[in-house]
This record gives sequence, structure tokens and C-alpha cells, in this order.
Amino acid sequence: MAKVIIIGTGNIGAELDRQLKKRGHEVIAMAARHGVQLSNGQCIKVLGEDRVQGVLNALDPIAKEADAVMLAIGNGDKGVAESRYGNAFRGKRIVTCAKAWHAYRYGEVLALGQPVGRRATVGGGTDMLEVLRRRQLQDEDATIYMVNNGTLNYIWSSIQTNGNFASAISDAKDLKYAEPSNDDPIEILNGELVDVCMKSAITKNIALPCDKVLSADDFDVIPLKKSDIPHLTSRNGRYRFIVTFSSISDVDEVPEGARGSIRAQCGRWTIVGGFHDVKAETPWYDWLRQIDGVNNGFTIHNSLGKDTGNALVGPGAGPEVTAAAMVRDLNDLLAA
Repeated sequence: MAKVIIIGTGNIGAELDRQLKKRGHEVIAMAARHGVQLSNGQCIKVLGEDRVQGVLNALDPIAKEADAVMLAIGNGDKGVAESRYGNAFRGKRIVTCAKAWHAYRYGEVLALGQPVGRRATVGGGTDMLEVLRRRQLQDEDATIYMVNNGTLNYIWSSIQTNGNFASAISDAKDLKYAEPSNDDPIEILNGELVDVCMKSAITKNIALPCDKVLSADDFDVIPLKKSDIPHLTSRNGRYRFIVTFSSISDVDEVPEGARGSIRAQCGRWTIVGGFHDVKAETPWYDWLRQIDGVNNGFTIHNSLGKDTGNALVGPGAGPEVTAAAMVRDLNDLLAA
């Protein structure tokens, strides 16, 4: 069993603390921007304007005791804090659920020179990032259709059920799939488009590697406007947000410049995400019927456009499944 430091005390950090202790690990400290709580009950205040350095200073007395550090922090600084924590704890097992370090600064992750637990960064509890990595598709002509944002998937699958956009947004906030403090539905949705870019960059770099590193900043993003919502929530359509990774030409079905879309090119892979009207004749209709609610998943088609039968579906968002994925990462690193 491991002695663990958790950095981040939000919903995921709290759930991580519960799951680690349940499995016999010892959480020796929980750190947040305002202070560090030690397992002996002592609370150390974080001092100074540089909050990352303040946390590191507060953790210094016990850092040598730790076997692992679990990062459950935000993505707002494009991975700067994640990178600093990663380098500060180089040599220890490091697990993260935050996406920005891998999405914007993947070269720095590689420069760390050690494995980092990251399965929770894409697909939540599905483990689809690791499954795709092991599939070794980088030299194969294929198209991967992916649902990698549980919040958008939850909202639009809810709309298909009850037809109420406002209710779907409210439920997503109540269930902690969307930012509860944000009251603007369009801001919520456009924030999820950024999340899709981060997850898609991570997927490309880890599961479809080439001599180029893709950053989430490399995506062209066409944000949604309020006027787009009536069309996308119409009962005459069954919309879902799908990301396509393809090394085959003429696969893209999202018009360039479409509202609520993302697009990037890296090596031979074209990556496009957008809203698709999923009718019965579409190639992924049967697959998508399994991906309801907050679930994530992917399906792979070969160079002829035929379904290979290689697909995965699983829970995509929420503190419980995210924390569980991080615990699996920790156990893998401990066993290595």
C-alpha cells in the first residue's frame, strides 16, 4: 500500500481520498491553494502569491514520505501548475486527472522521463485511452469515431429523451458534469468544446503518435451561439457530438466553419469534432445507442469504411468514475 499526497480538494479530490483509504492506501496530506491538511490533523497555511510554490513549501516536511502524488486540479492555466507539480515530484509515482499538462505541454510530460498515470484524462472510467494506445493504430489506415465528452453527451441524450434543453443543462450542473457556478448555457457548452480539444490532443499524442506533438491550441474552434440552439435541440433531429480521427480522405462530414465544431491536422491524421444528426442509416447508429447519458466510447472503421467491431463504451464523467480510474493508475504504477 502507498503513502499518497492528493493535490486538489474539490469533488474529485474528496472522492479520491475516500477511495484510496477504502483500498488501504494512506493519504498523508491533502493540499489546496489555501492550505495543506496533514493526516495528523495539522493544517499548514499556504503563504505567498505563488500558490504552487506555497503548496510545495507546505508539503516539504512530509514530501519524502510520499510514494505517490495524485493531481486533481483544474486546467485553467494550460498545465503550468500541473507541470510544476510533476517536476517537483519527479521520481515519485504521479497520477493526474487534469488534462492541460498532456494537452498543452506534452513535450514536458515526455521530458519528465517516467510514466505518468493519465487514463482519467480521456474517457473517465472507460480506460479507452489505454485501450486505443495498445491497439497501435498509428501506422494503420483507419477512422476512429469517438465520444469523449460526457457532459455534451449527457445533455444531448437527455434532449432526445425529454426534449428540454434547459432541464438537460440544469441536470448536468446538479450532477457535477458541468461547472455548477456557470449560469450561461452557451458558456458551458463552449467550455466543453475546449475540453474536447484537450482530450482529442491527448488521444492523438498517446494513441496515434507520430513525429509531431499536437496541442489543444492547434485546433480551430467555431463556438456556438445562442441562435444555434433551437436547431440542435429540435425534436426532428437526434444530435450527438462526435470526434473523428481519420487517416483516410473524404471521411469528414462536418462542414468547415460549422458552428460548434473543432478541427486540426497532425501528421496524416485529420481530427474533426461536431454535432451529427444520428439517423438510423448513419454508420455509427447502433454503436451510439449504447452511449447514453454521460458515457464515452469509440468505434473503429477500416480503410474501406467497414466497422471492425473494435469498440468500447463506458462511464465518462463524474467524481466517482474519475477517482476510480486514478486509483487503477496508481495500482499499475505500484505494480510496475
